[in-house]
Amino acid sequence: MRPVITKTAEDPTRFRRVSRAYPAARAAFGSYLDQVCTPETTVLLPAYVGWSPREGSGVFDPVRERSLRCAFYRIDRHLNIDAEHVVDLLNNTRRAVLVLVHYFGRVDPACEIVTAAARRAGAIVIEDSAHALYTDCVLGLAGHLGDASVFSLHKMLPIQGGLLVSTPRLQGCTVTIHSEMEGFNLSAIASARQRNAAFLMERLVRLDEHLELLWPKAAVAEWVPQTLPVIVRRADRDQLYREMNERGFGVVSLYHTLIDEIDRADFSDSFWLSRRILNLPVHQDVECPALEQMIDAFADAFSALACR
Repeated sequence: MRPVITKTAEDPTRFRRVSRAYPAARAAFGSYLDQVCTPETTVLLPAYVGWSPREGSGVFDPVRERSLRCAFYRIDRHLNIDAEHVVDLLNNTRRAVLVLVHYFGRVDPACEIVTAAARRAGAIVIEDSAHALYTDCVLGLAGHLGDASVFSLHKMLPIQGGLLVSTPRLQGCTVTIHSEMEGFNLSAIASARQRNAAFLMERLVRLDEHLELLWPKAAVAEWVPQTLPVIVRRADRDQLYREMNERGFGVVSLYHTLIDEIDRADFSDSFWLSRRILNLPVHQDVECPALEQMIDAFADAFSALACR
């Protein structure tokens, strides 16, 4: 007689996710699009997709290369999803793939709402977790909504490659280990990134005339940052970027140039943010004394730019 409750867990498929390694995240994303899309599919993307001459557009290039239909949903000046707009697009799209981008490691508060709407509409949901490796694998706050997640390892670890992680709901019950990440203490790395972000968030108060946190109310415990995004209030962002890098501080401005397919008139908030965002390094190689130096360098840089 088969027991009603077994003494130990025996189902090897429960709560396991299928993972497959790719040379890059865009290859992983493209592979999944090949699996789930038809000529009638429309890919729904946030209206905040960047492009650079060196790297192209990681999330949009696979869509363009497959000549798939696409539409964009609104985000506000703090990268928050306009849930009402997403729901409207889903209700007016025959067959959709909804892409949720976890920018800089944070899961948008509206993700659960729009995912529920996608399920009602019969849409596939893909989580772009290129920045959210630790928010997923350590905190467990990403990766549980979509049918698949895509990771970019080089953006979070000093190794190359991408991963496609799918749920058993679509992909059966086999599983492979993320061998590419073996040997890394992901929990310790996540803690270091959160510590660095918390340190910067506290110290940036002295520069609040010049820099504003993109998410001022976001607690560090709610995400593990890829970088700490801020909005440059007064100075020219591009000049500030160059000034800081010349001083030896590796700040970046992710999504500084949006793809041509995003209409400026329809998505003015996206373009407003793309001209002002700056991303501060908080990775695991950084120590707090260096971050203190960076704050001092910012203060000097703002003074220098004001005199020009």
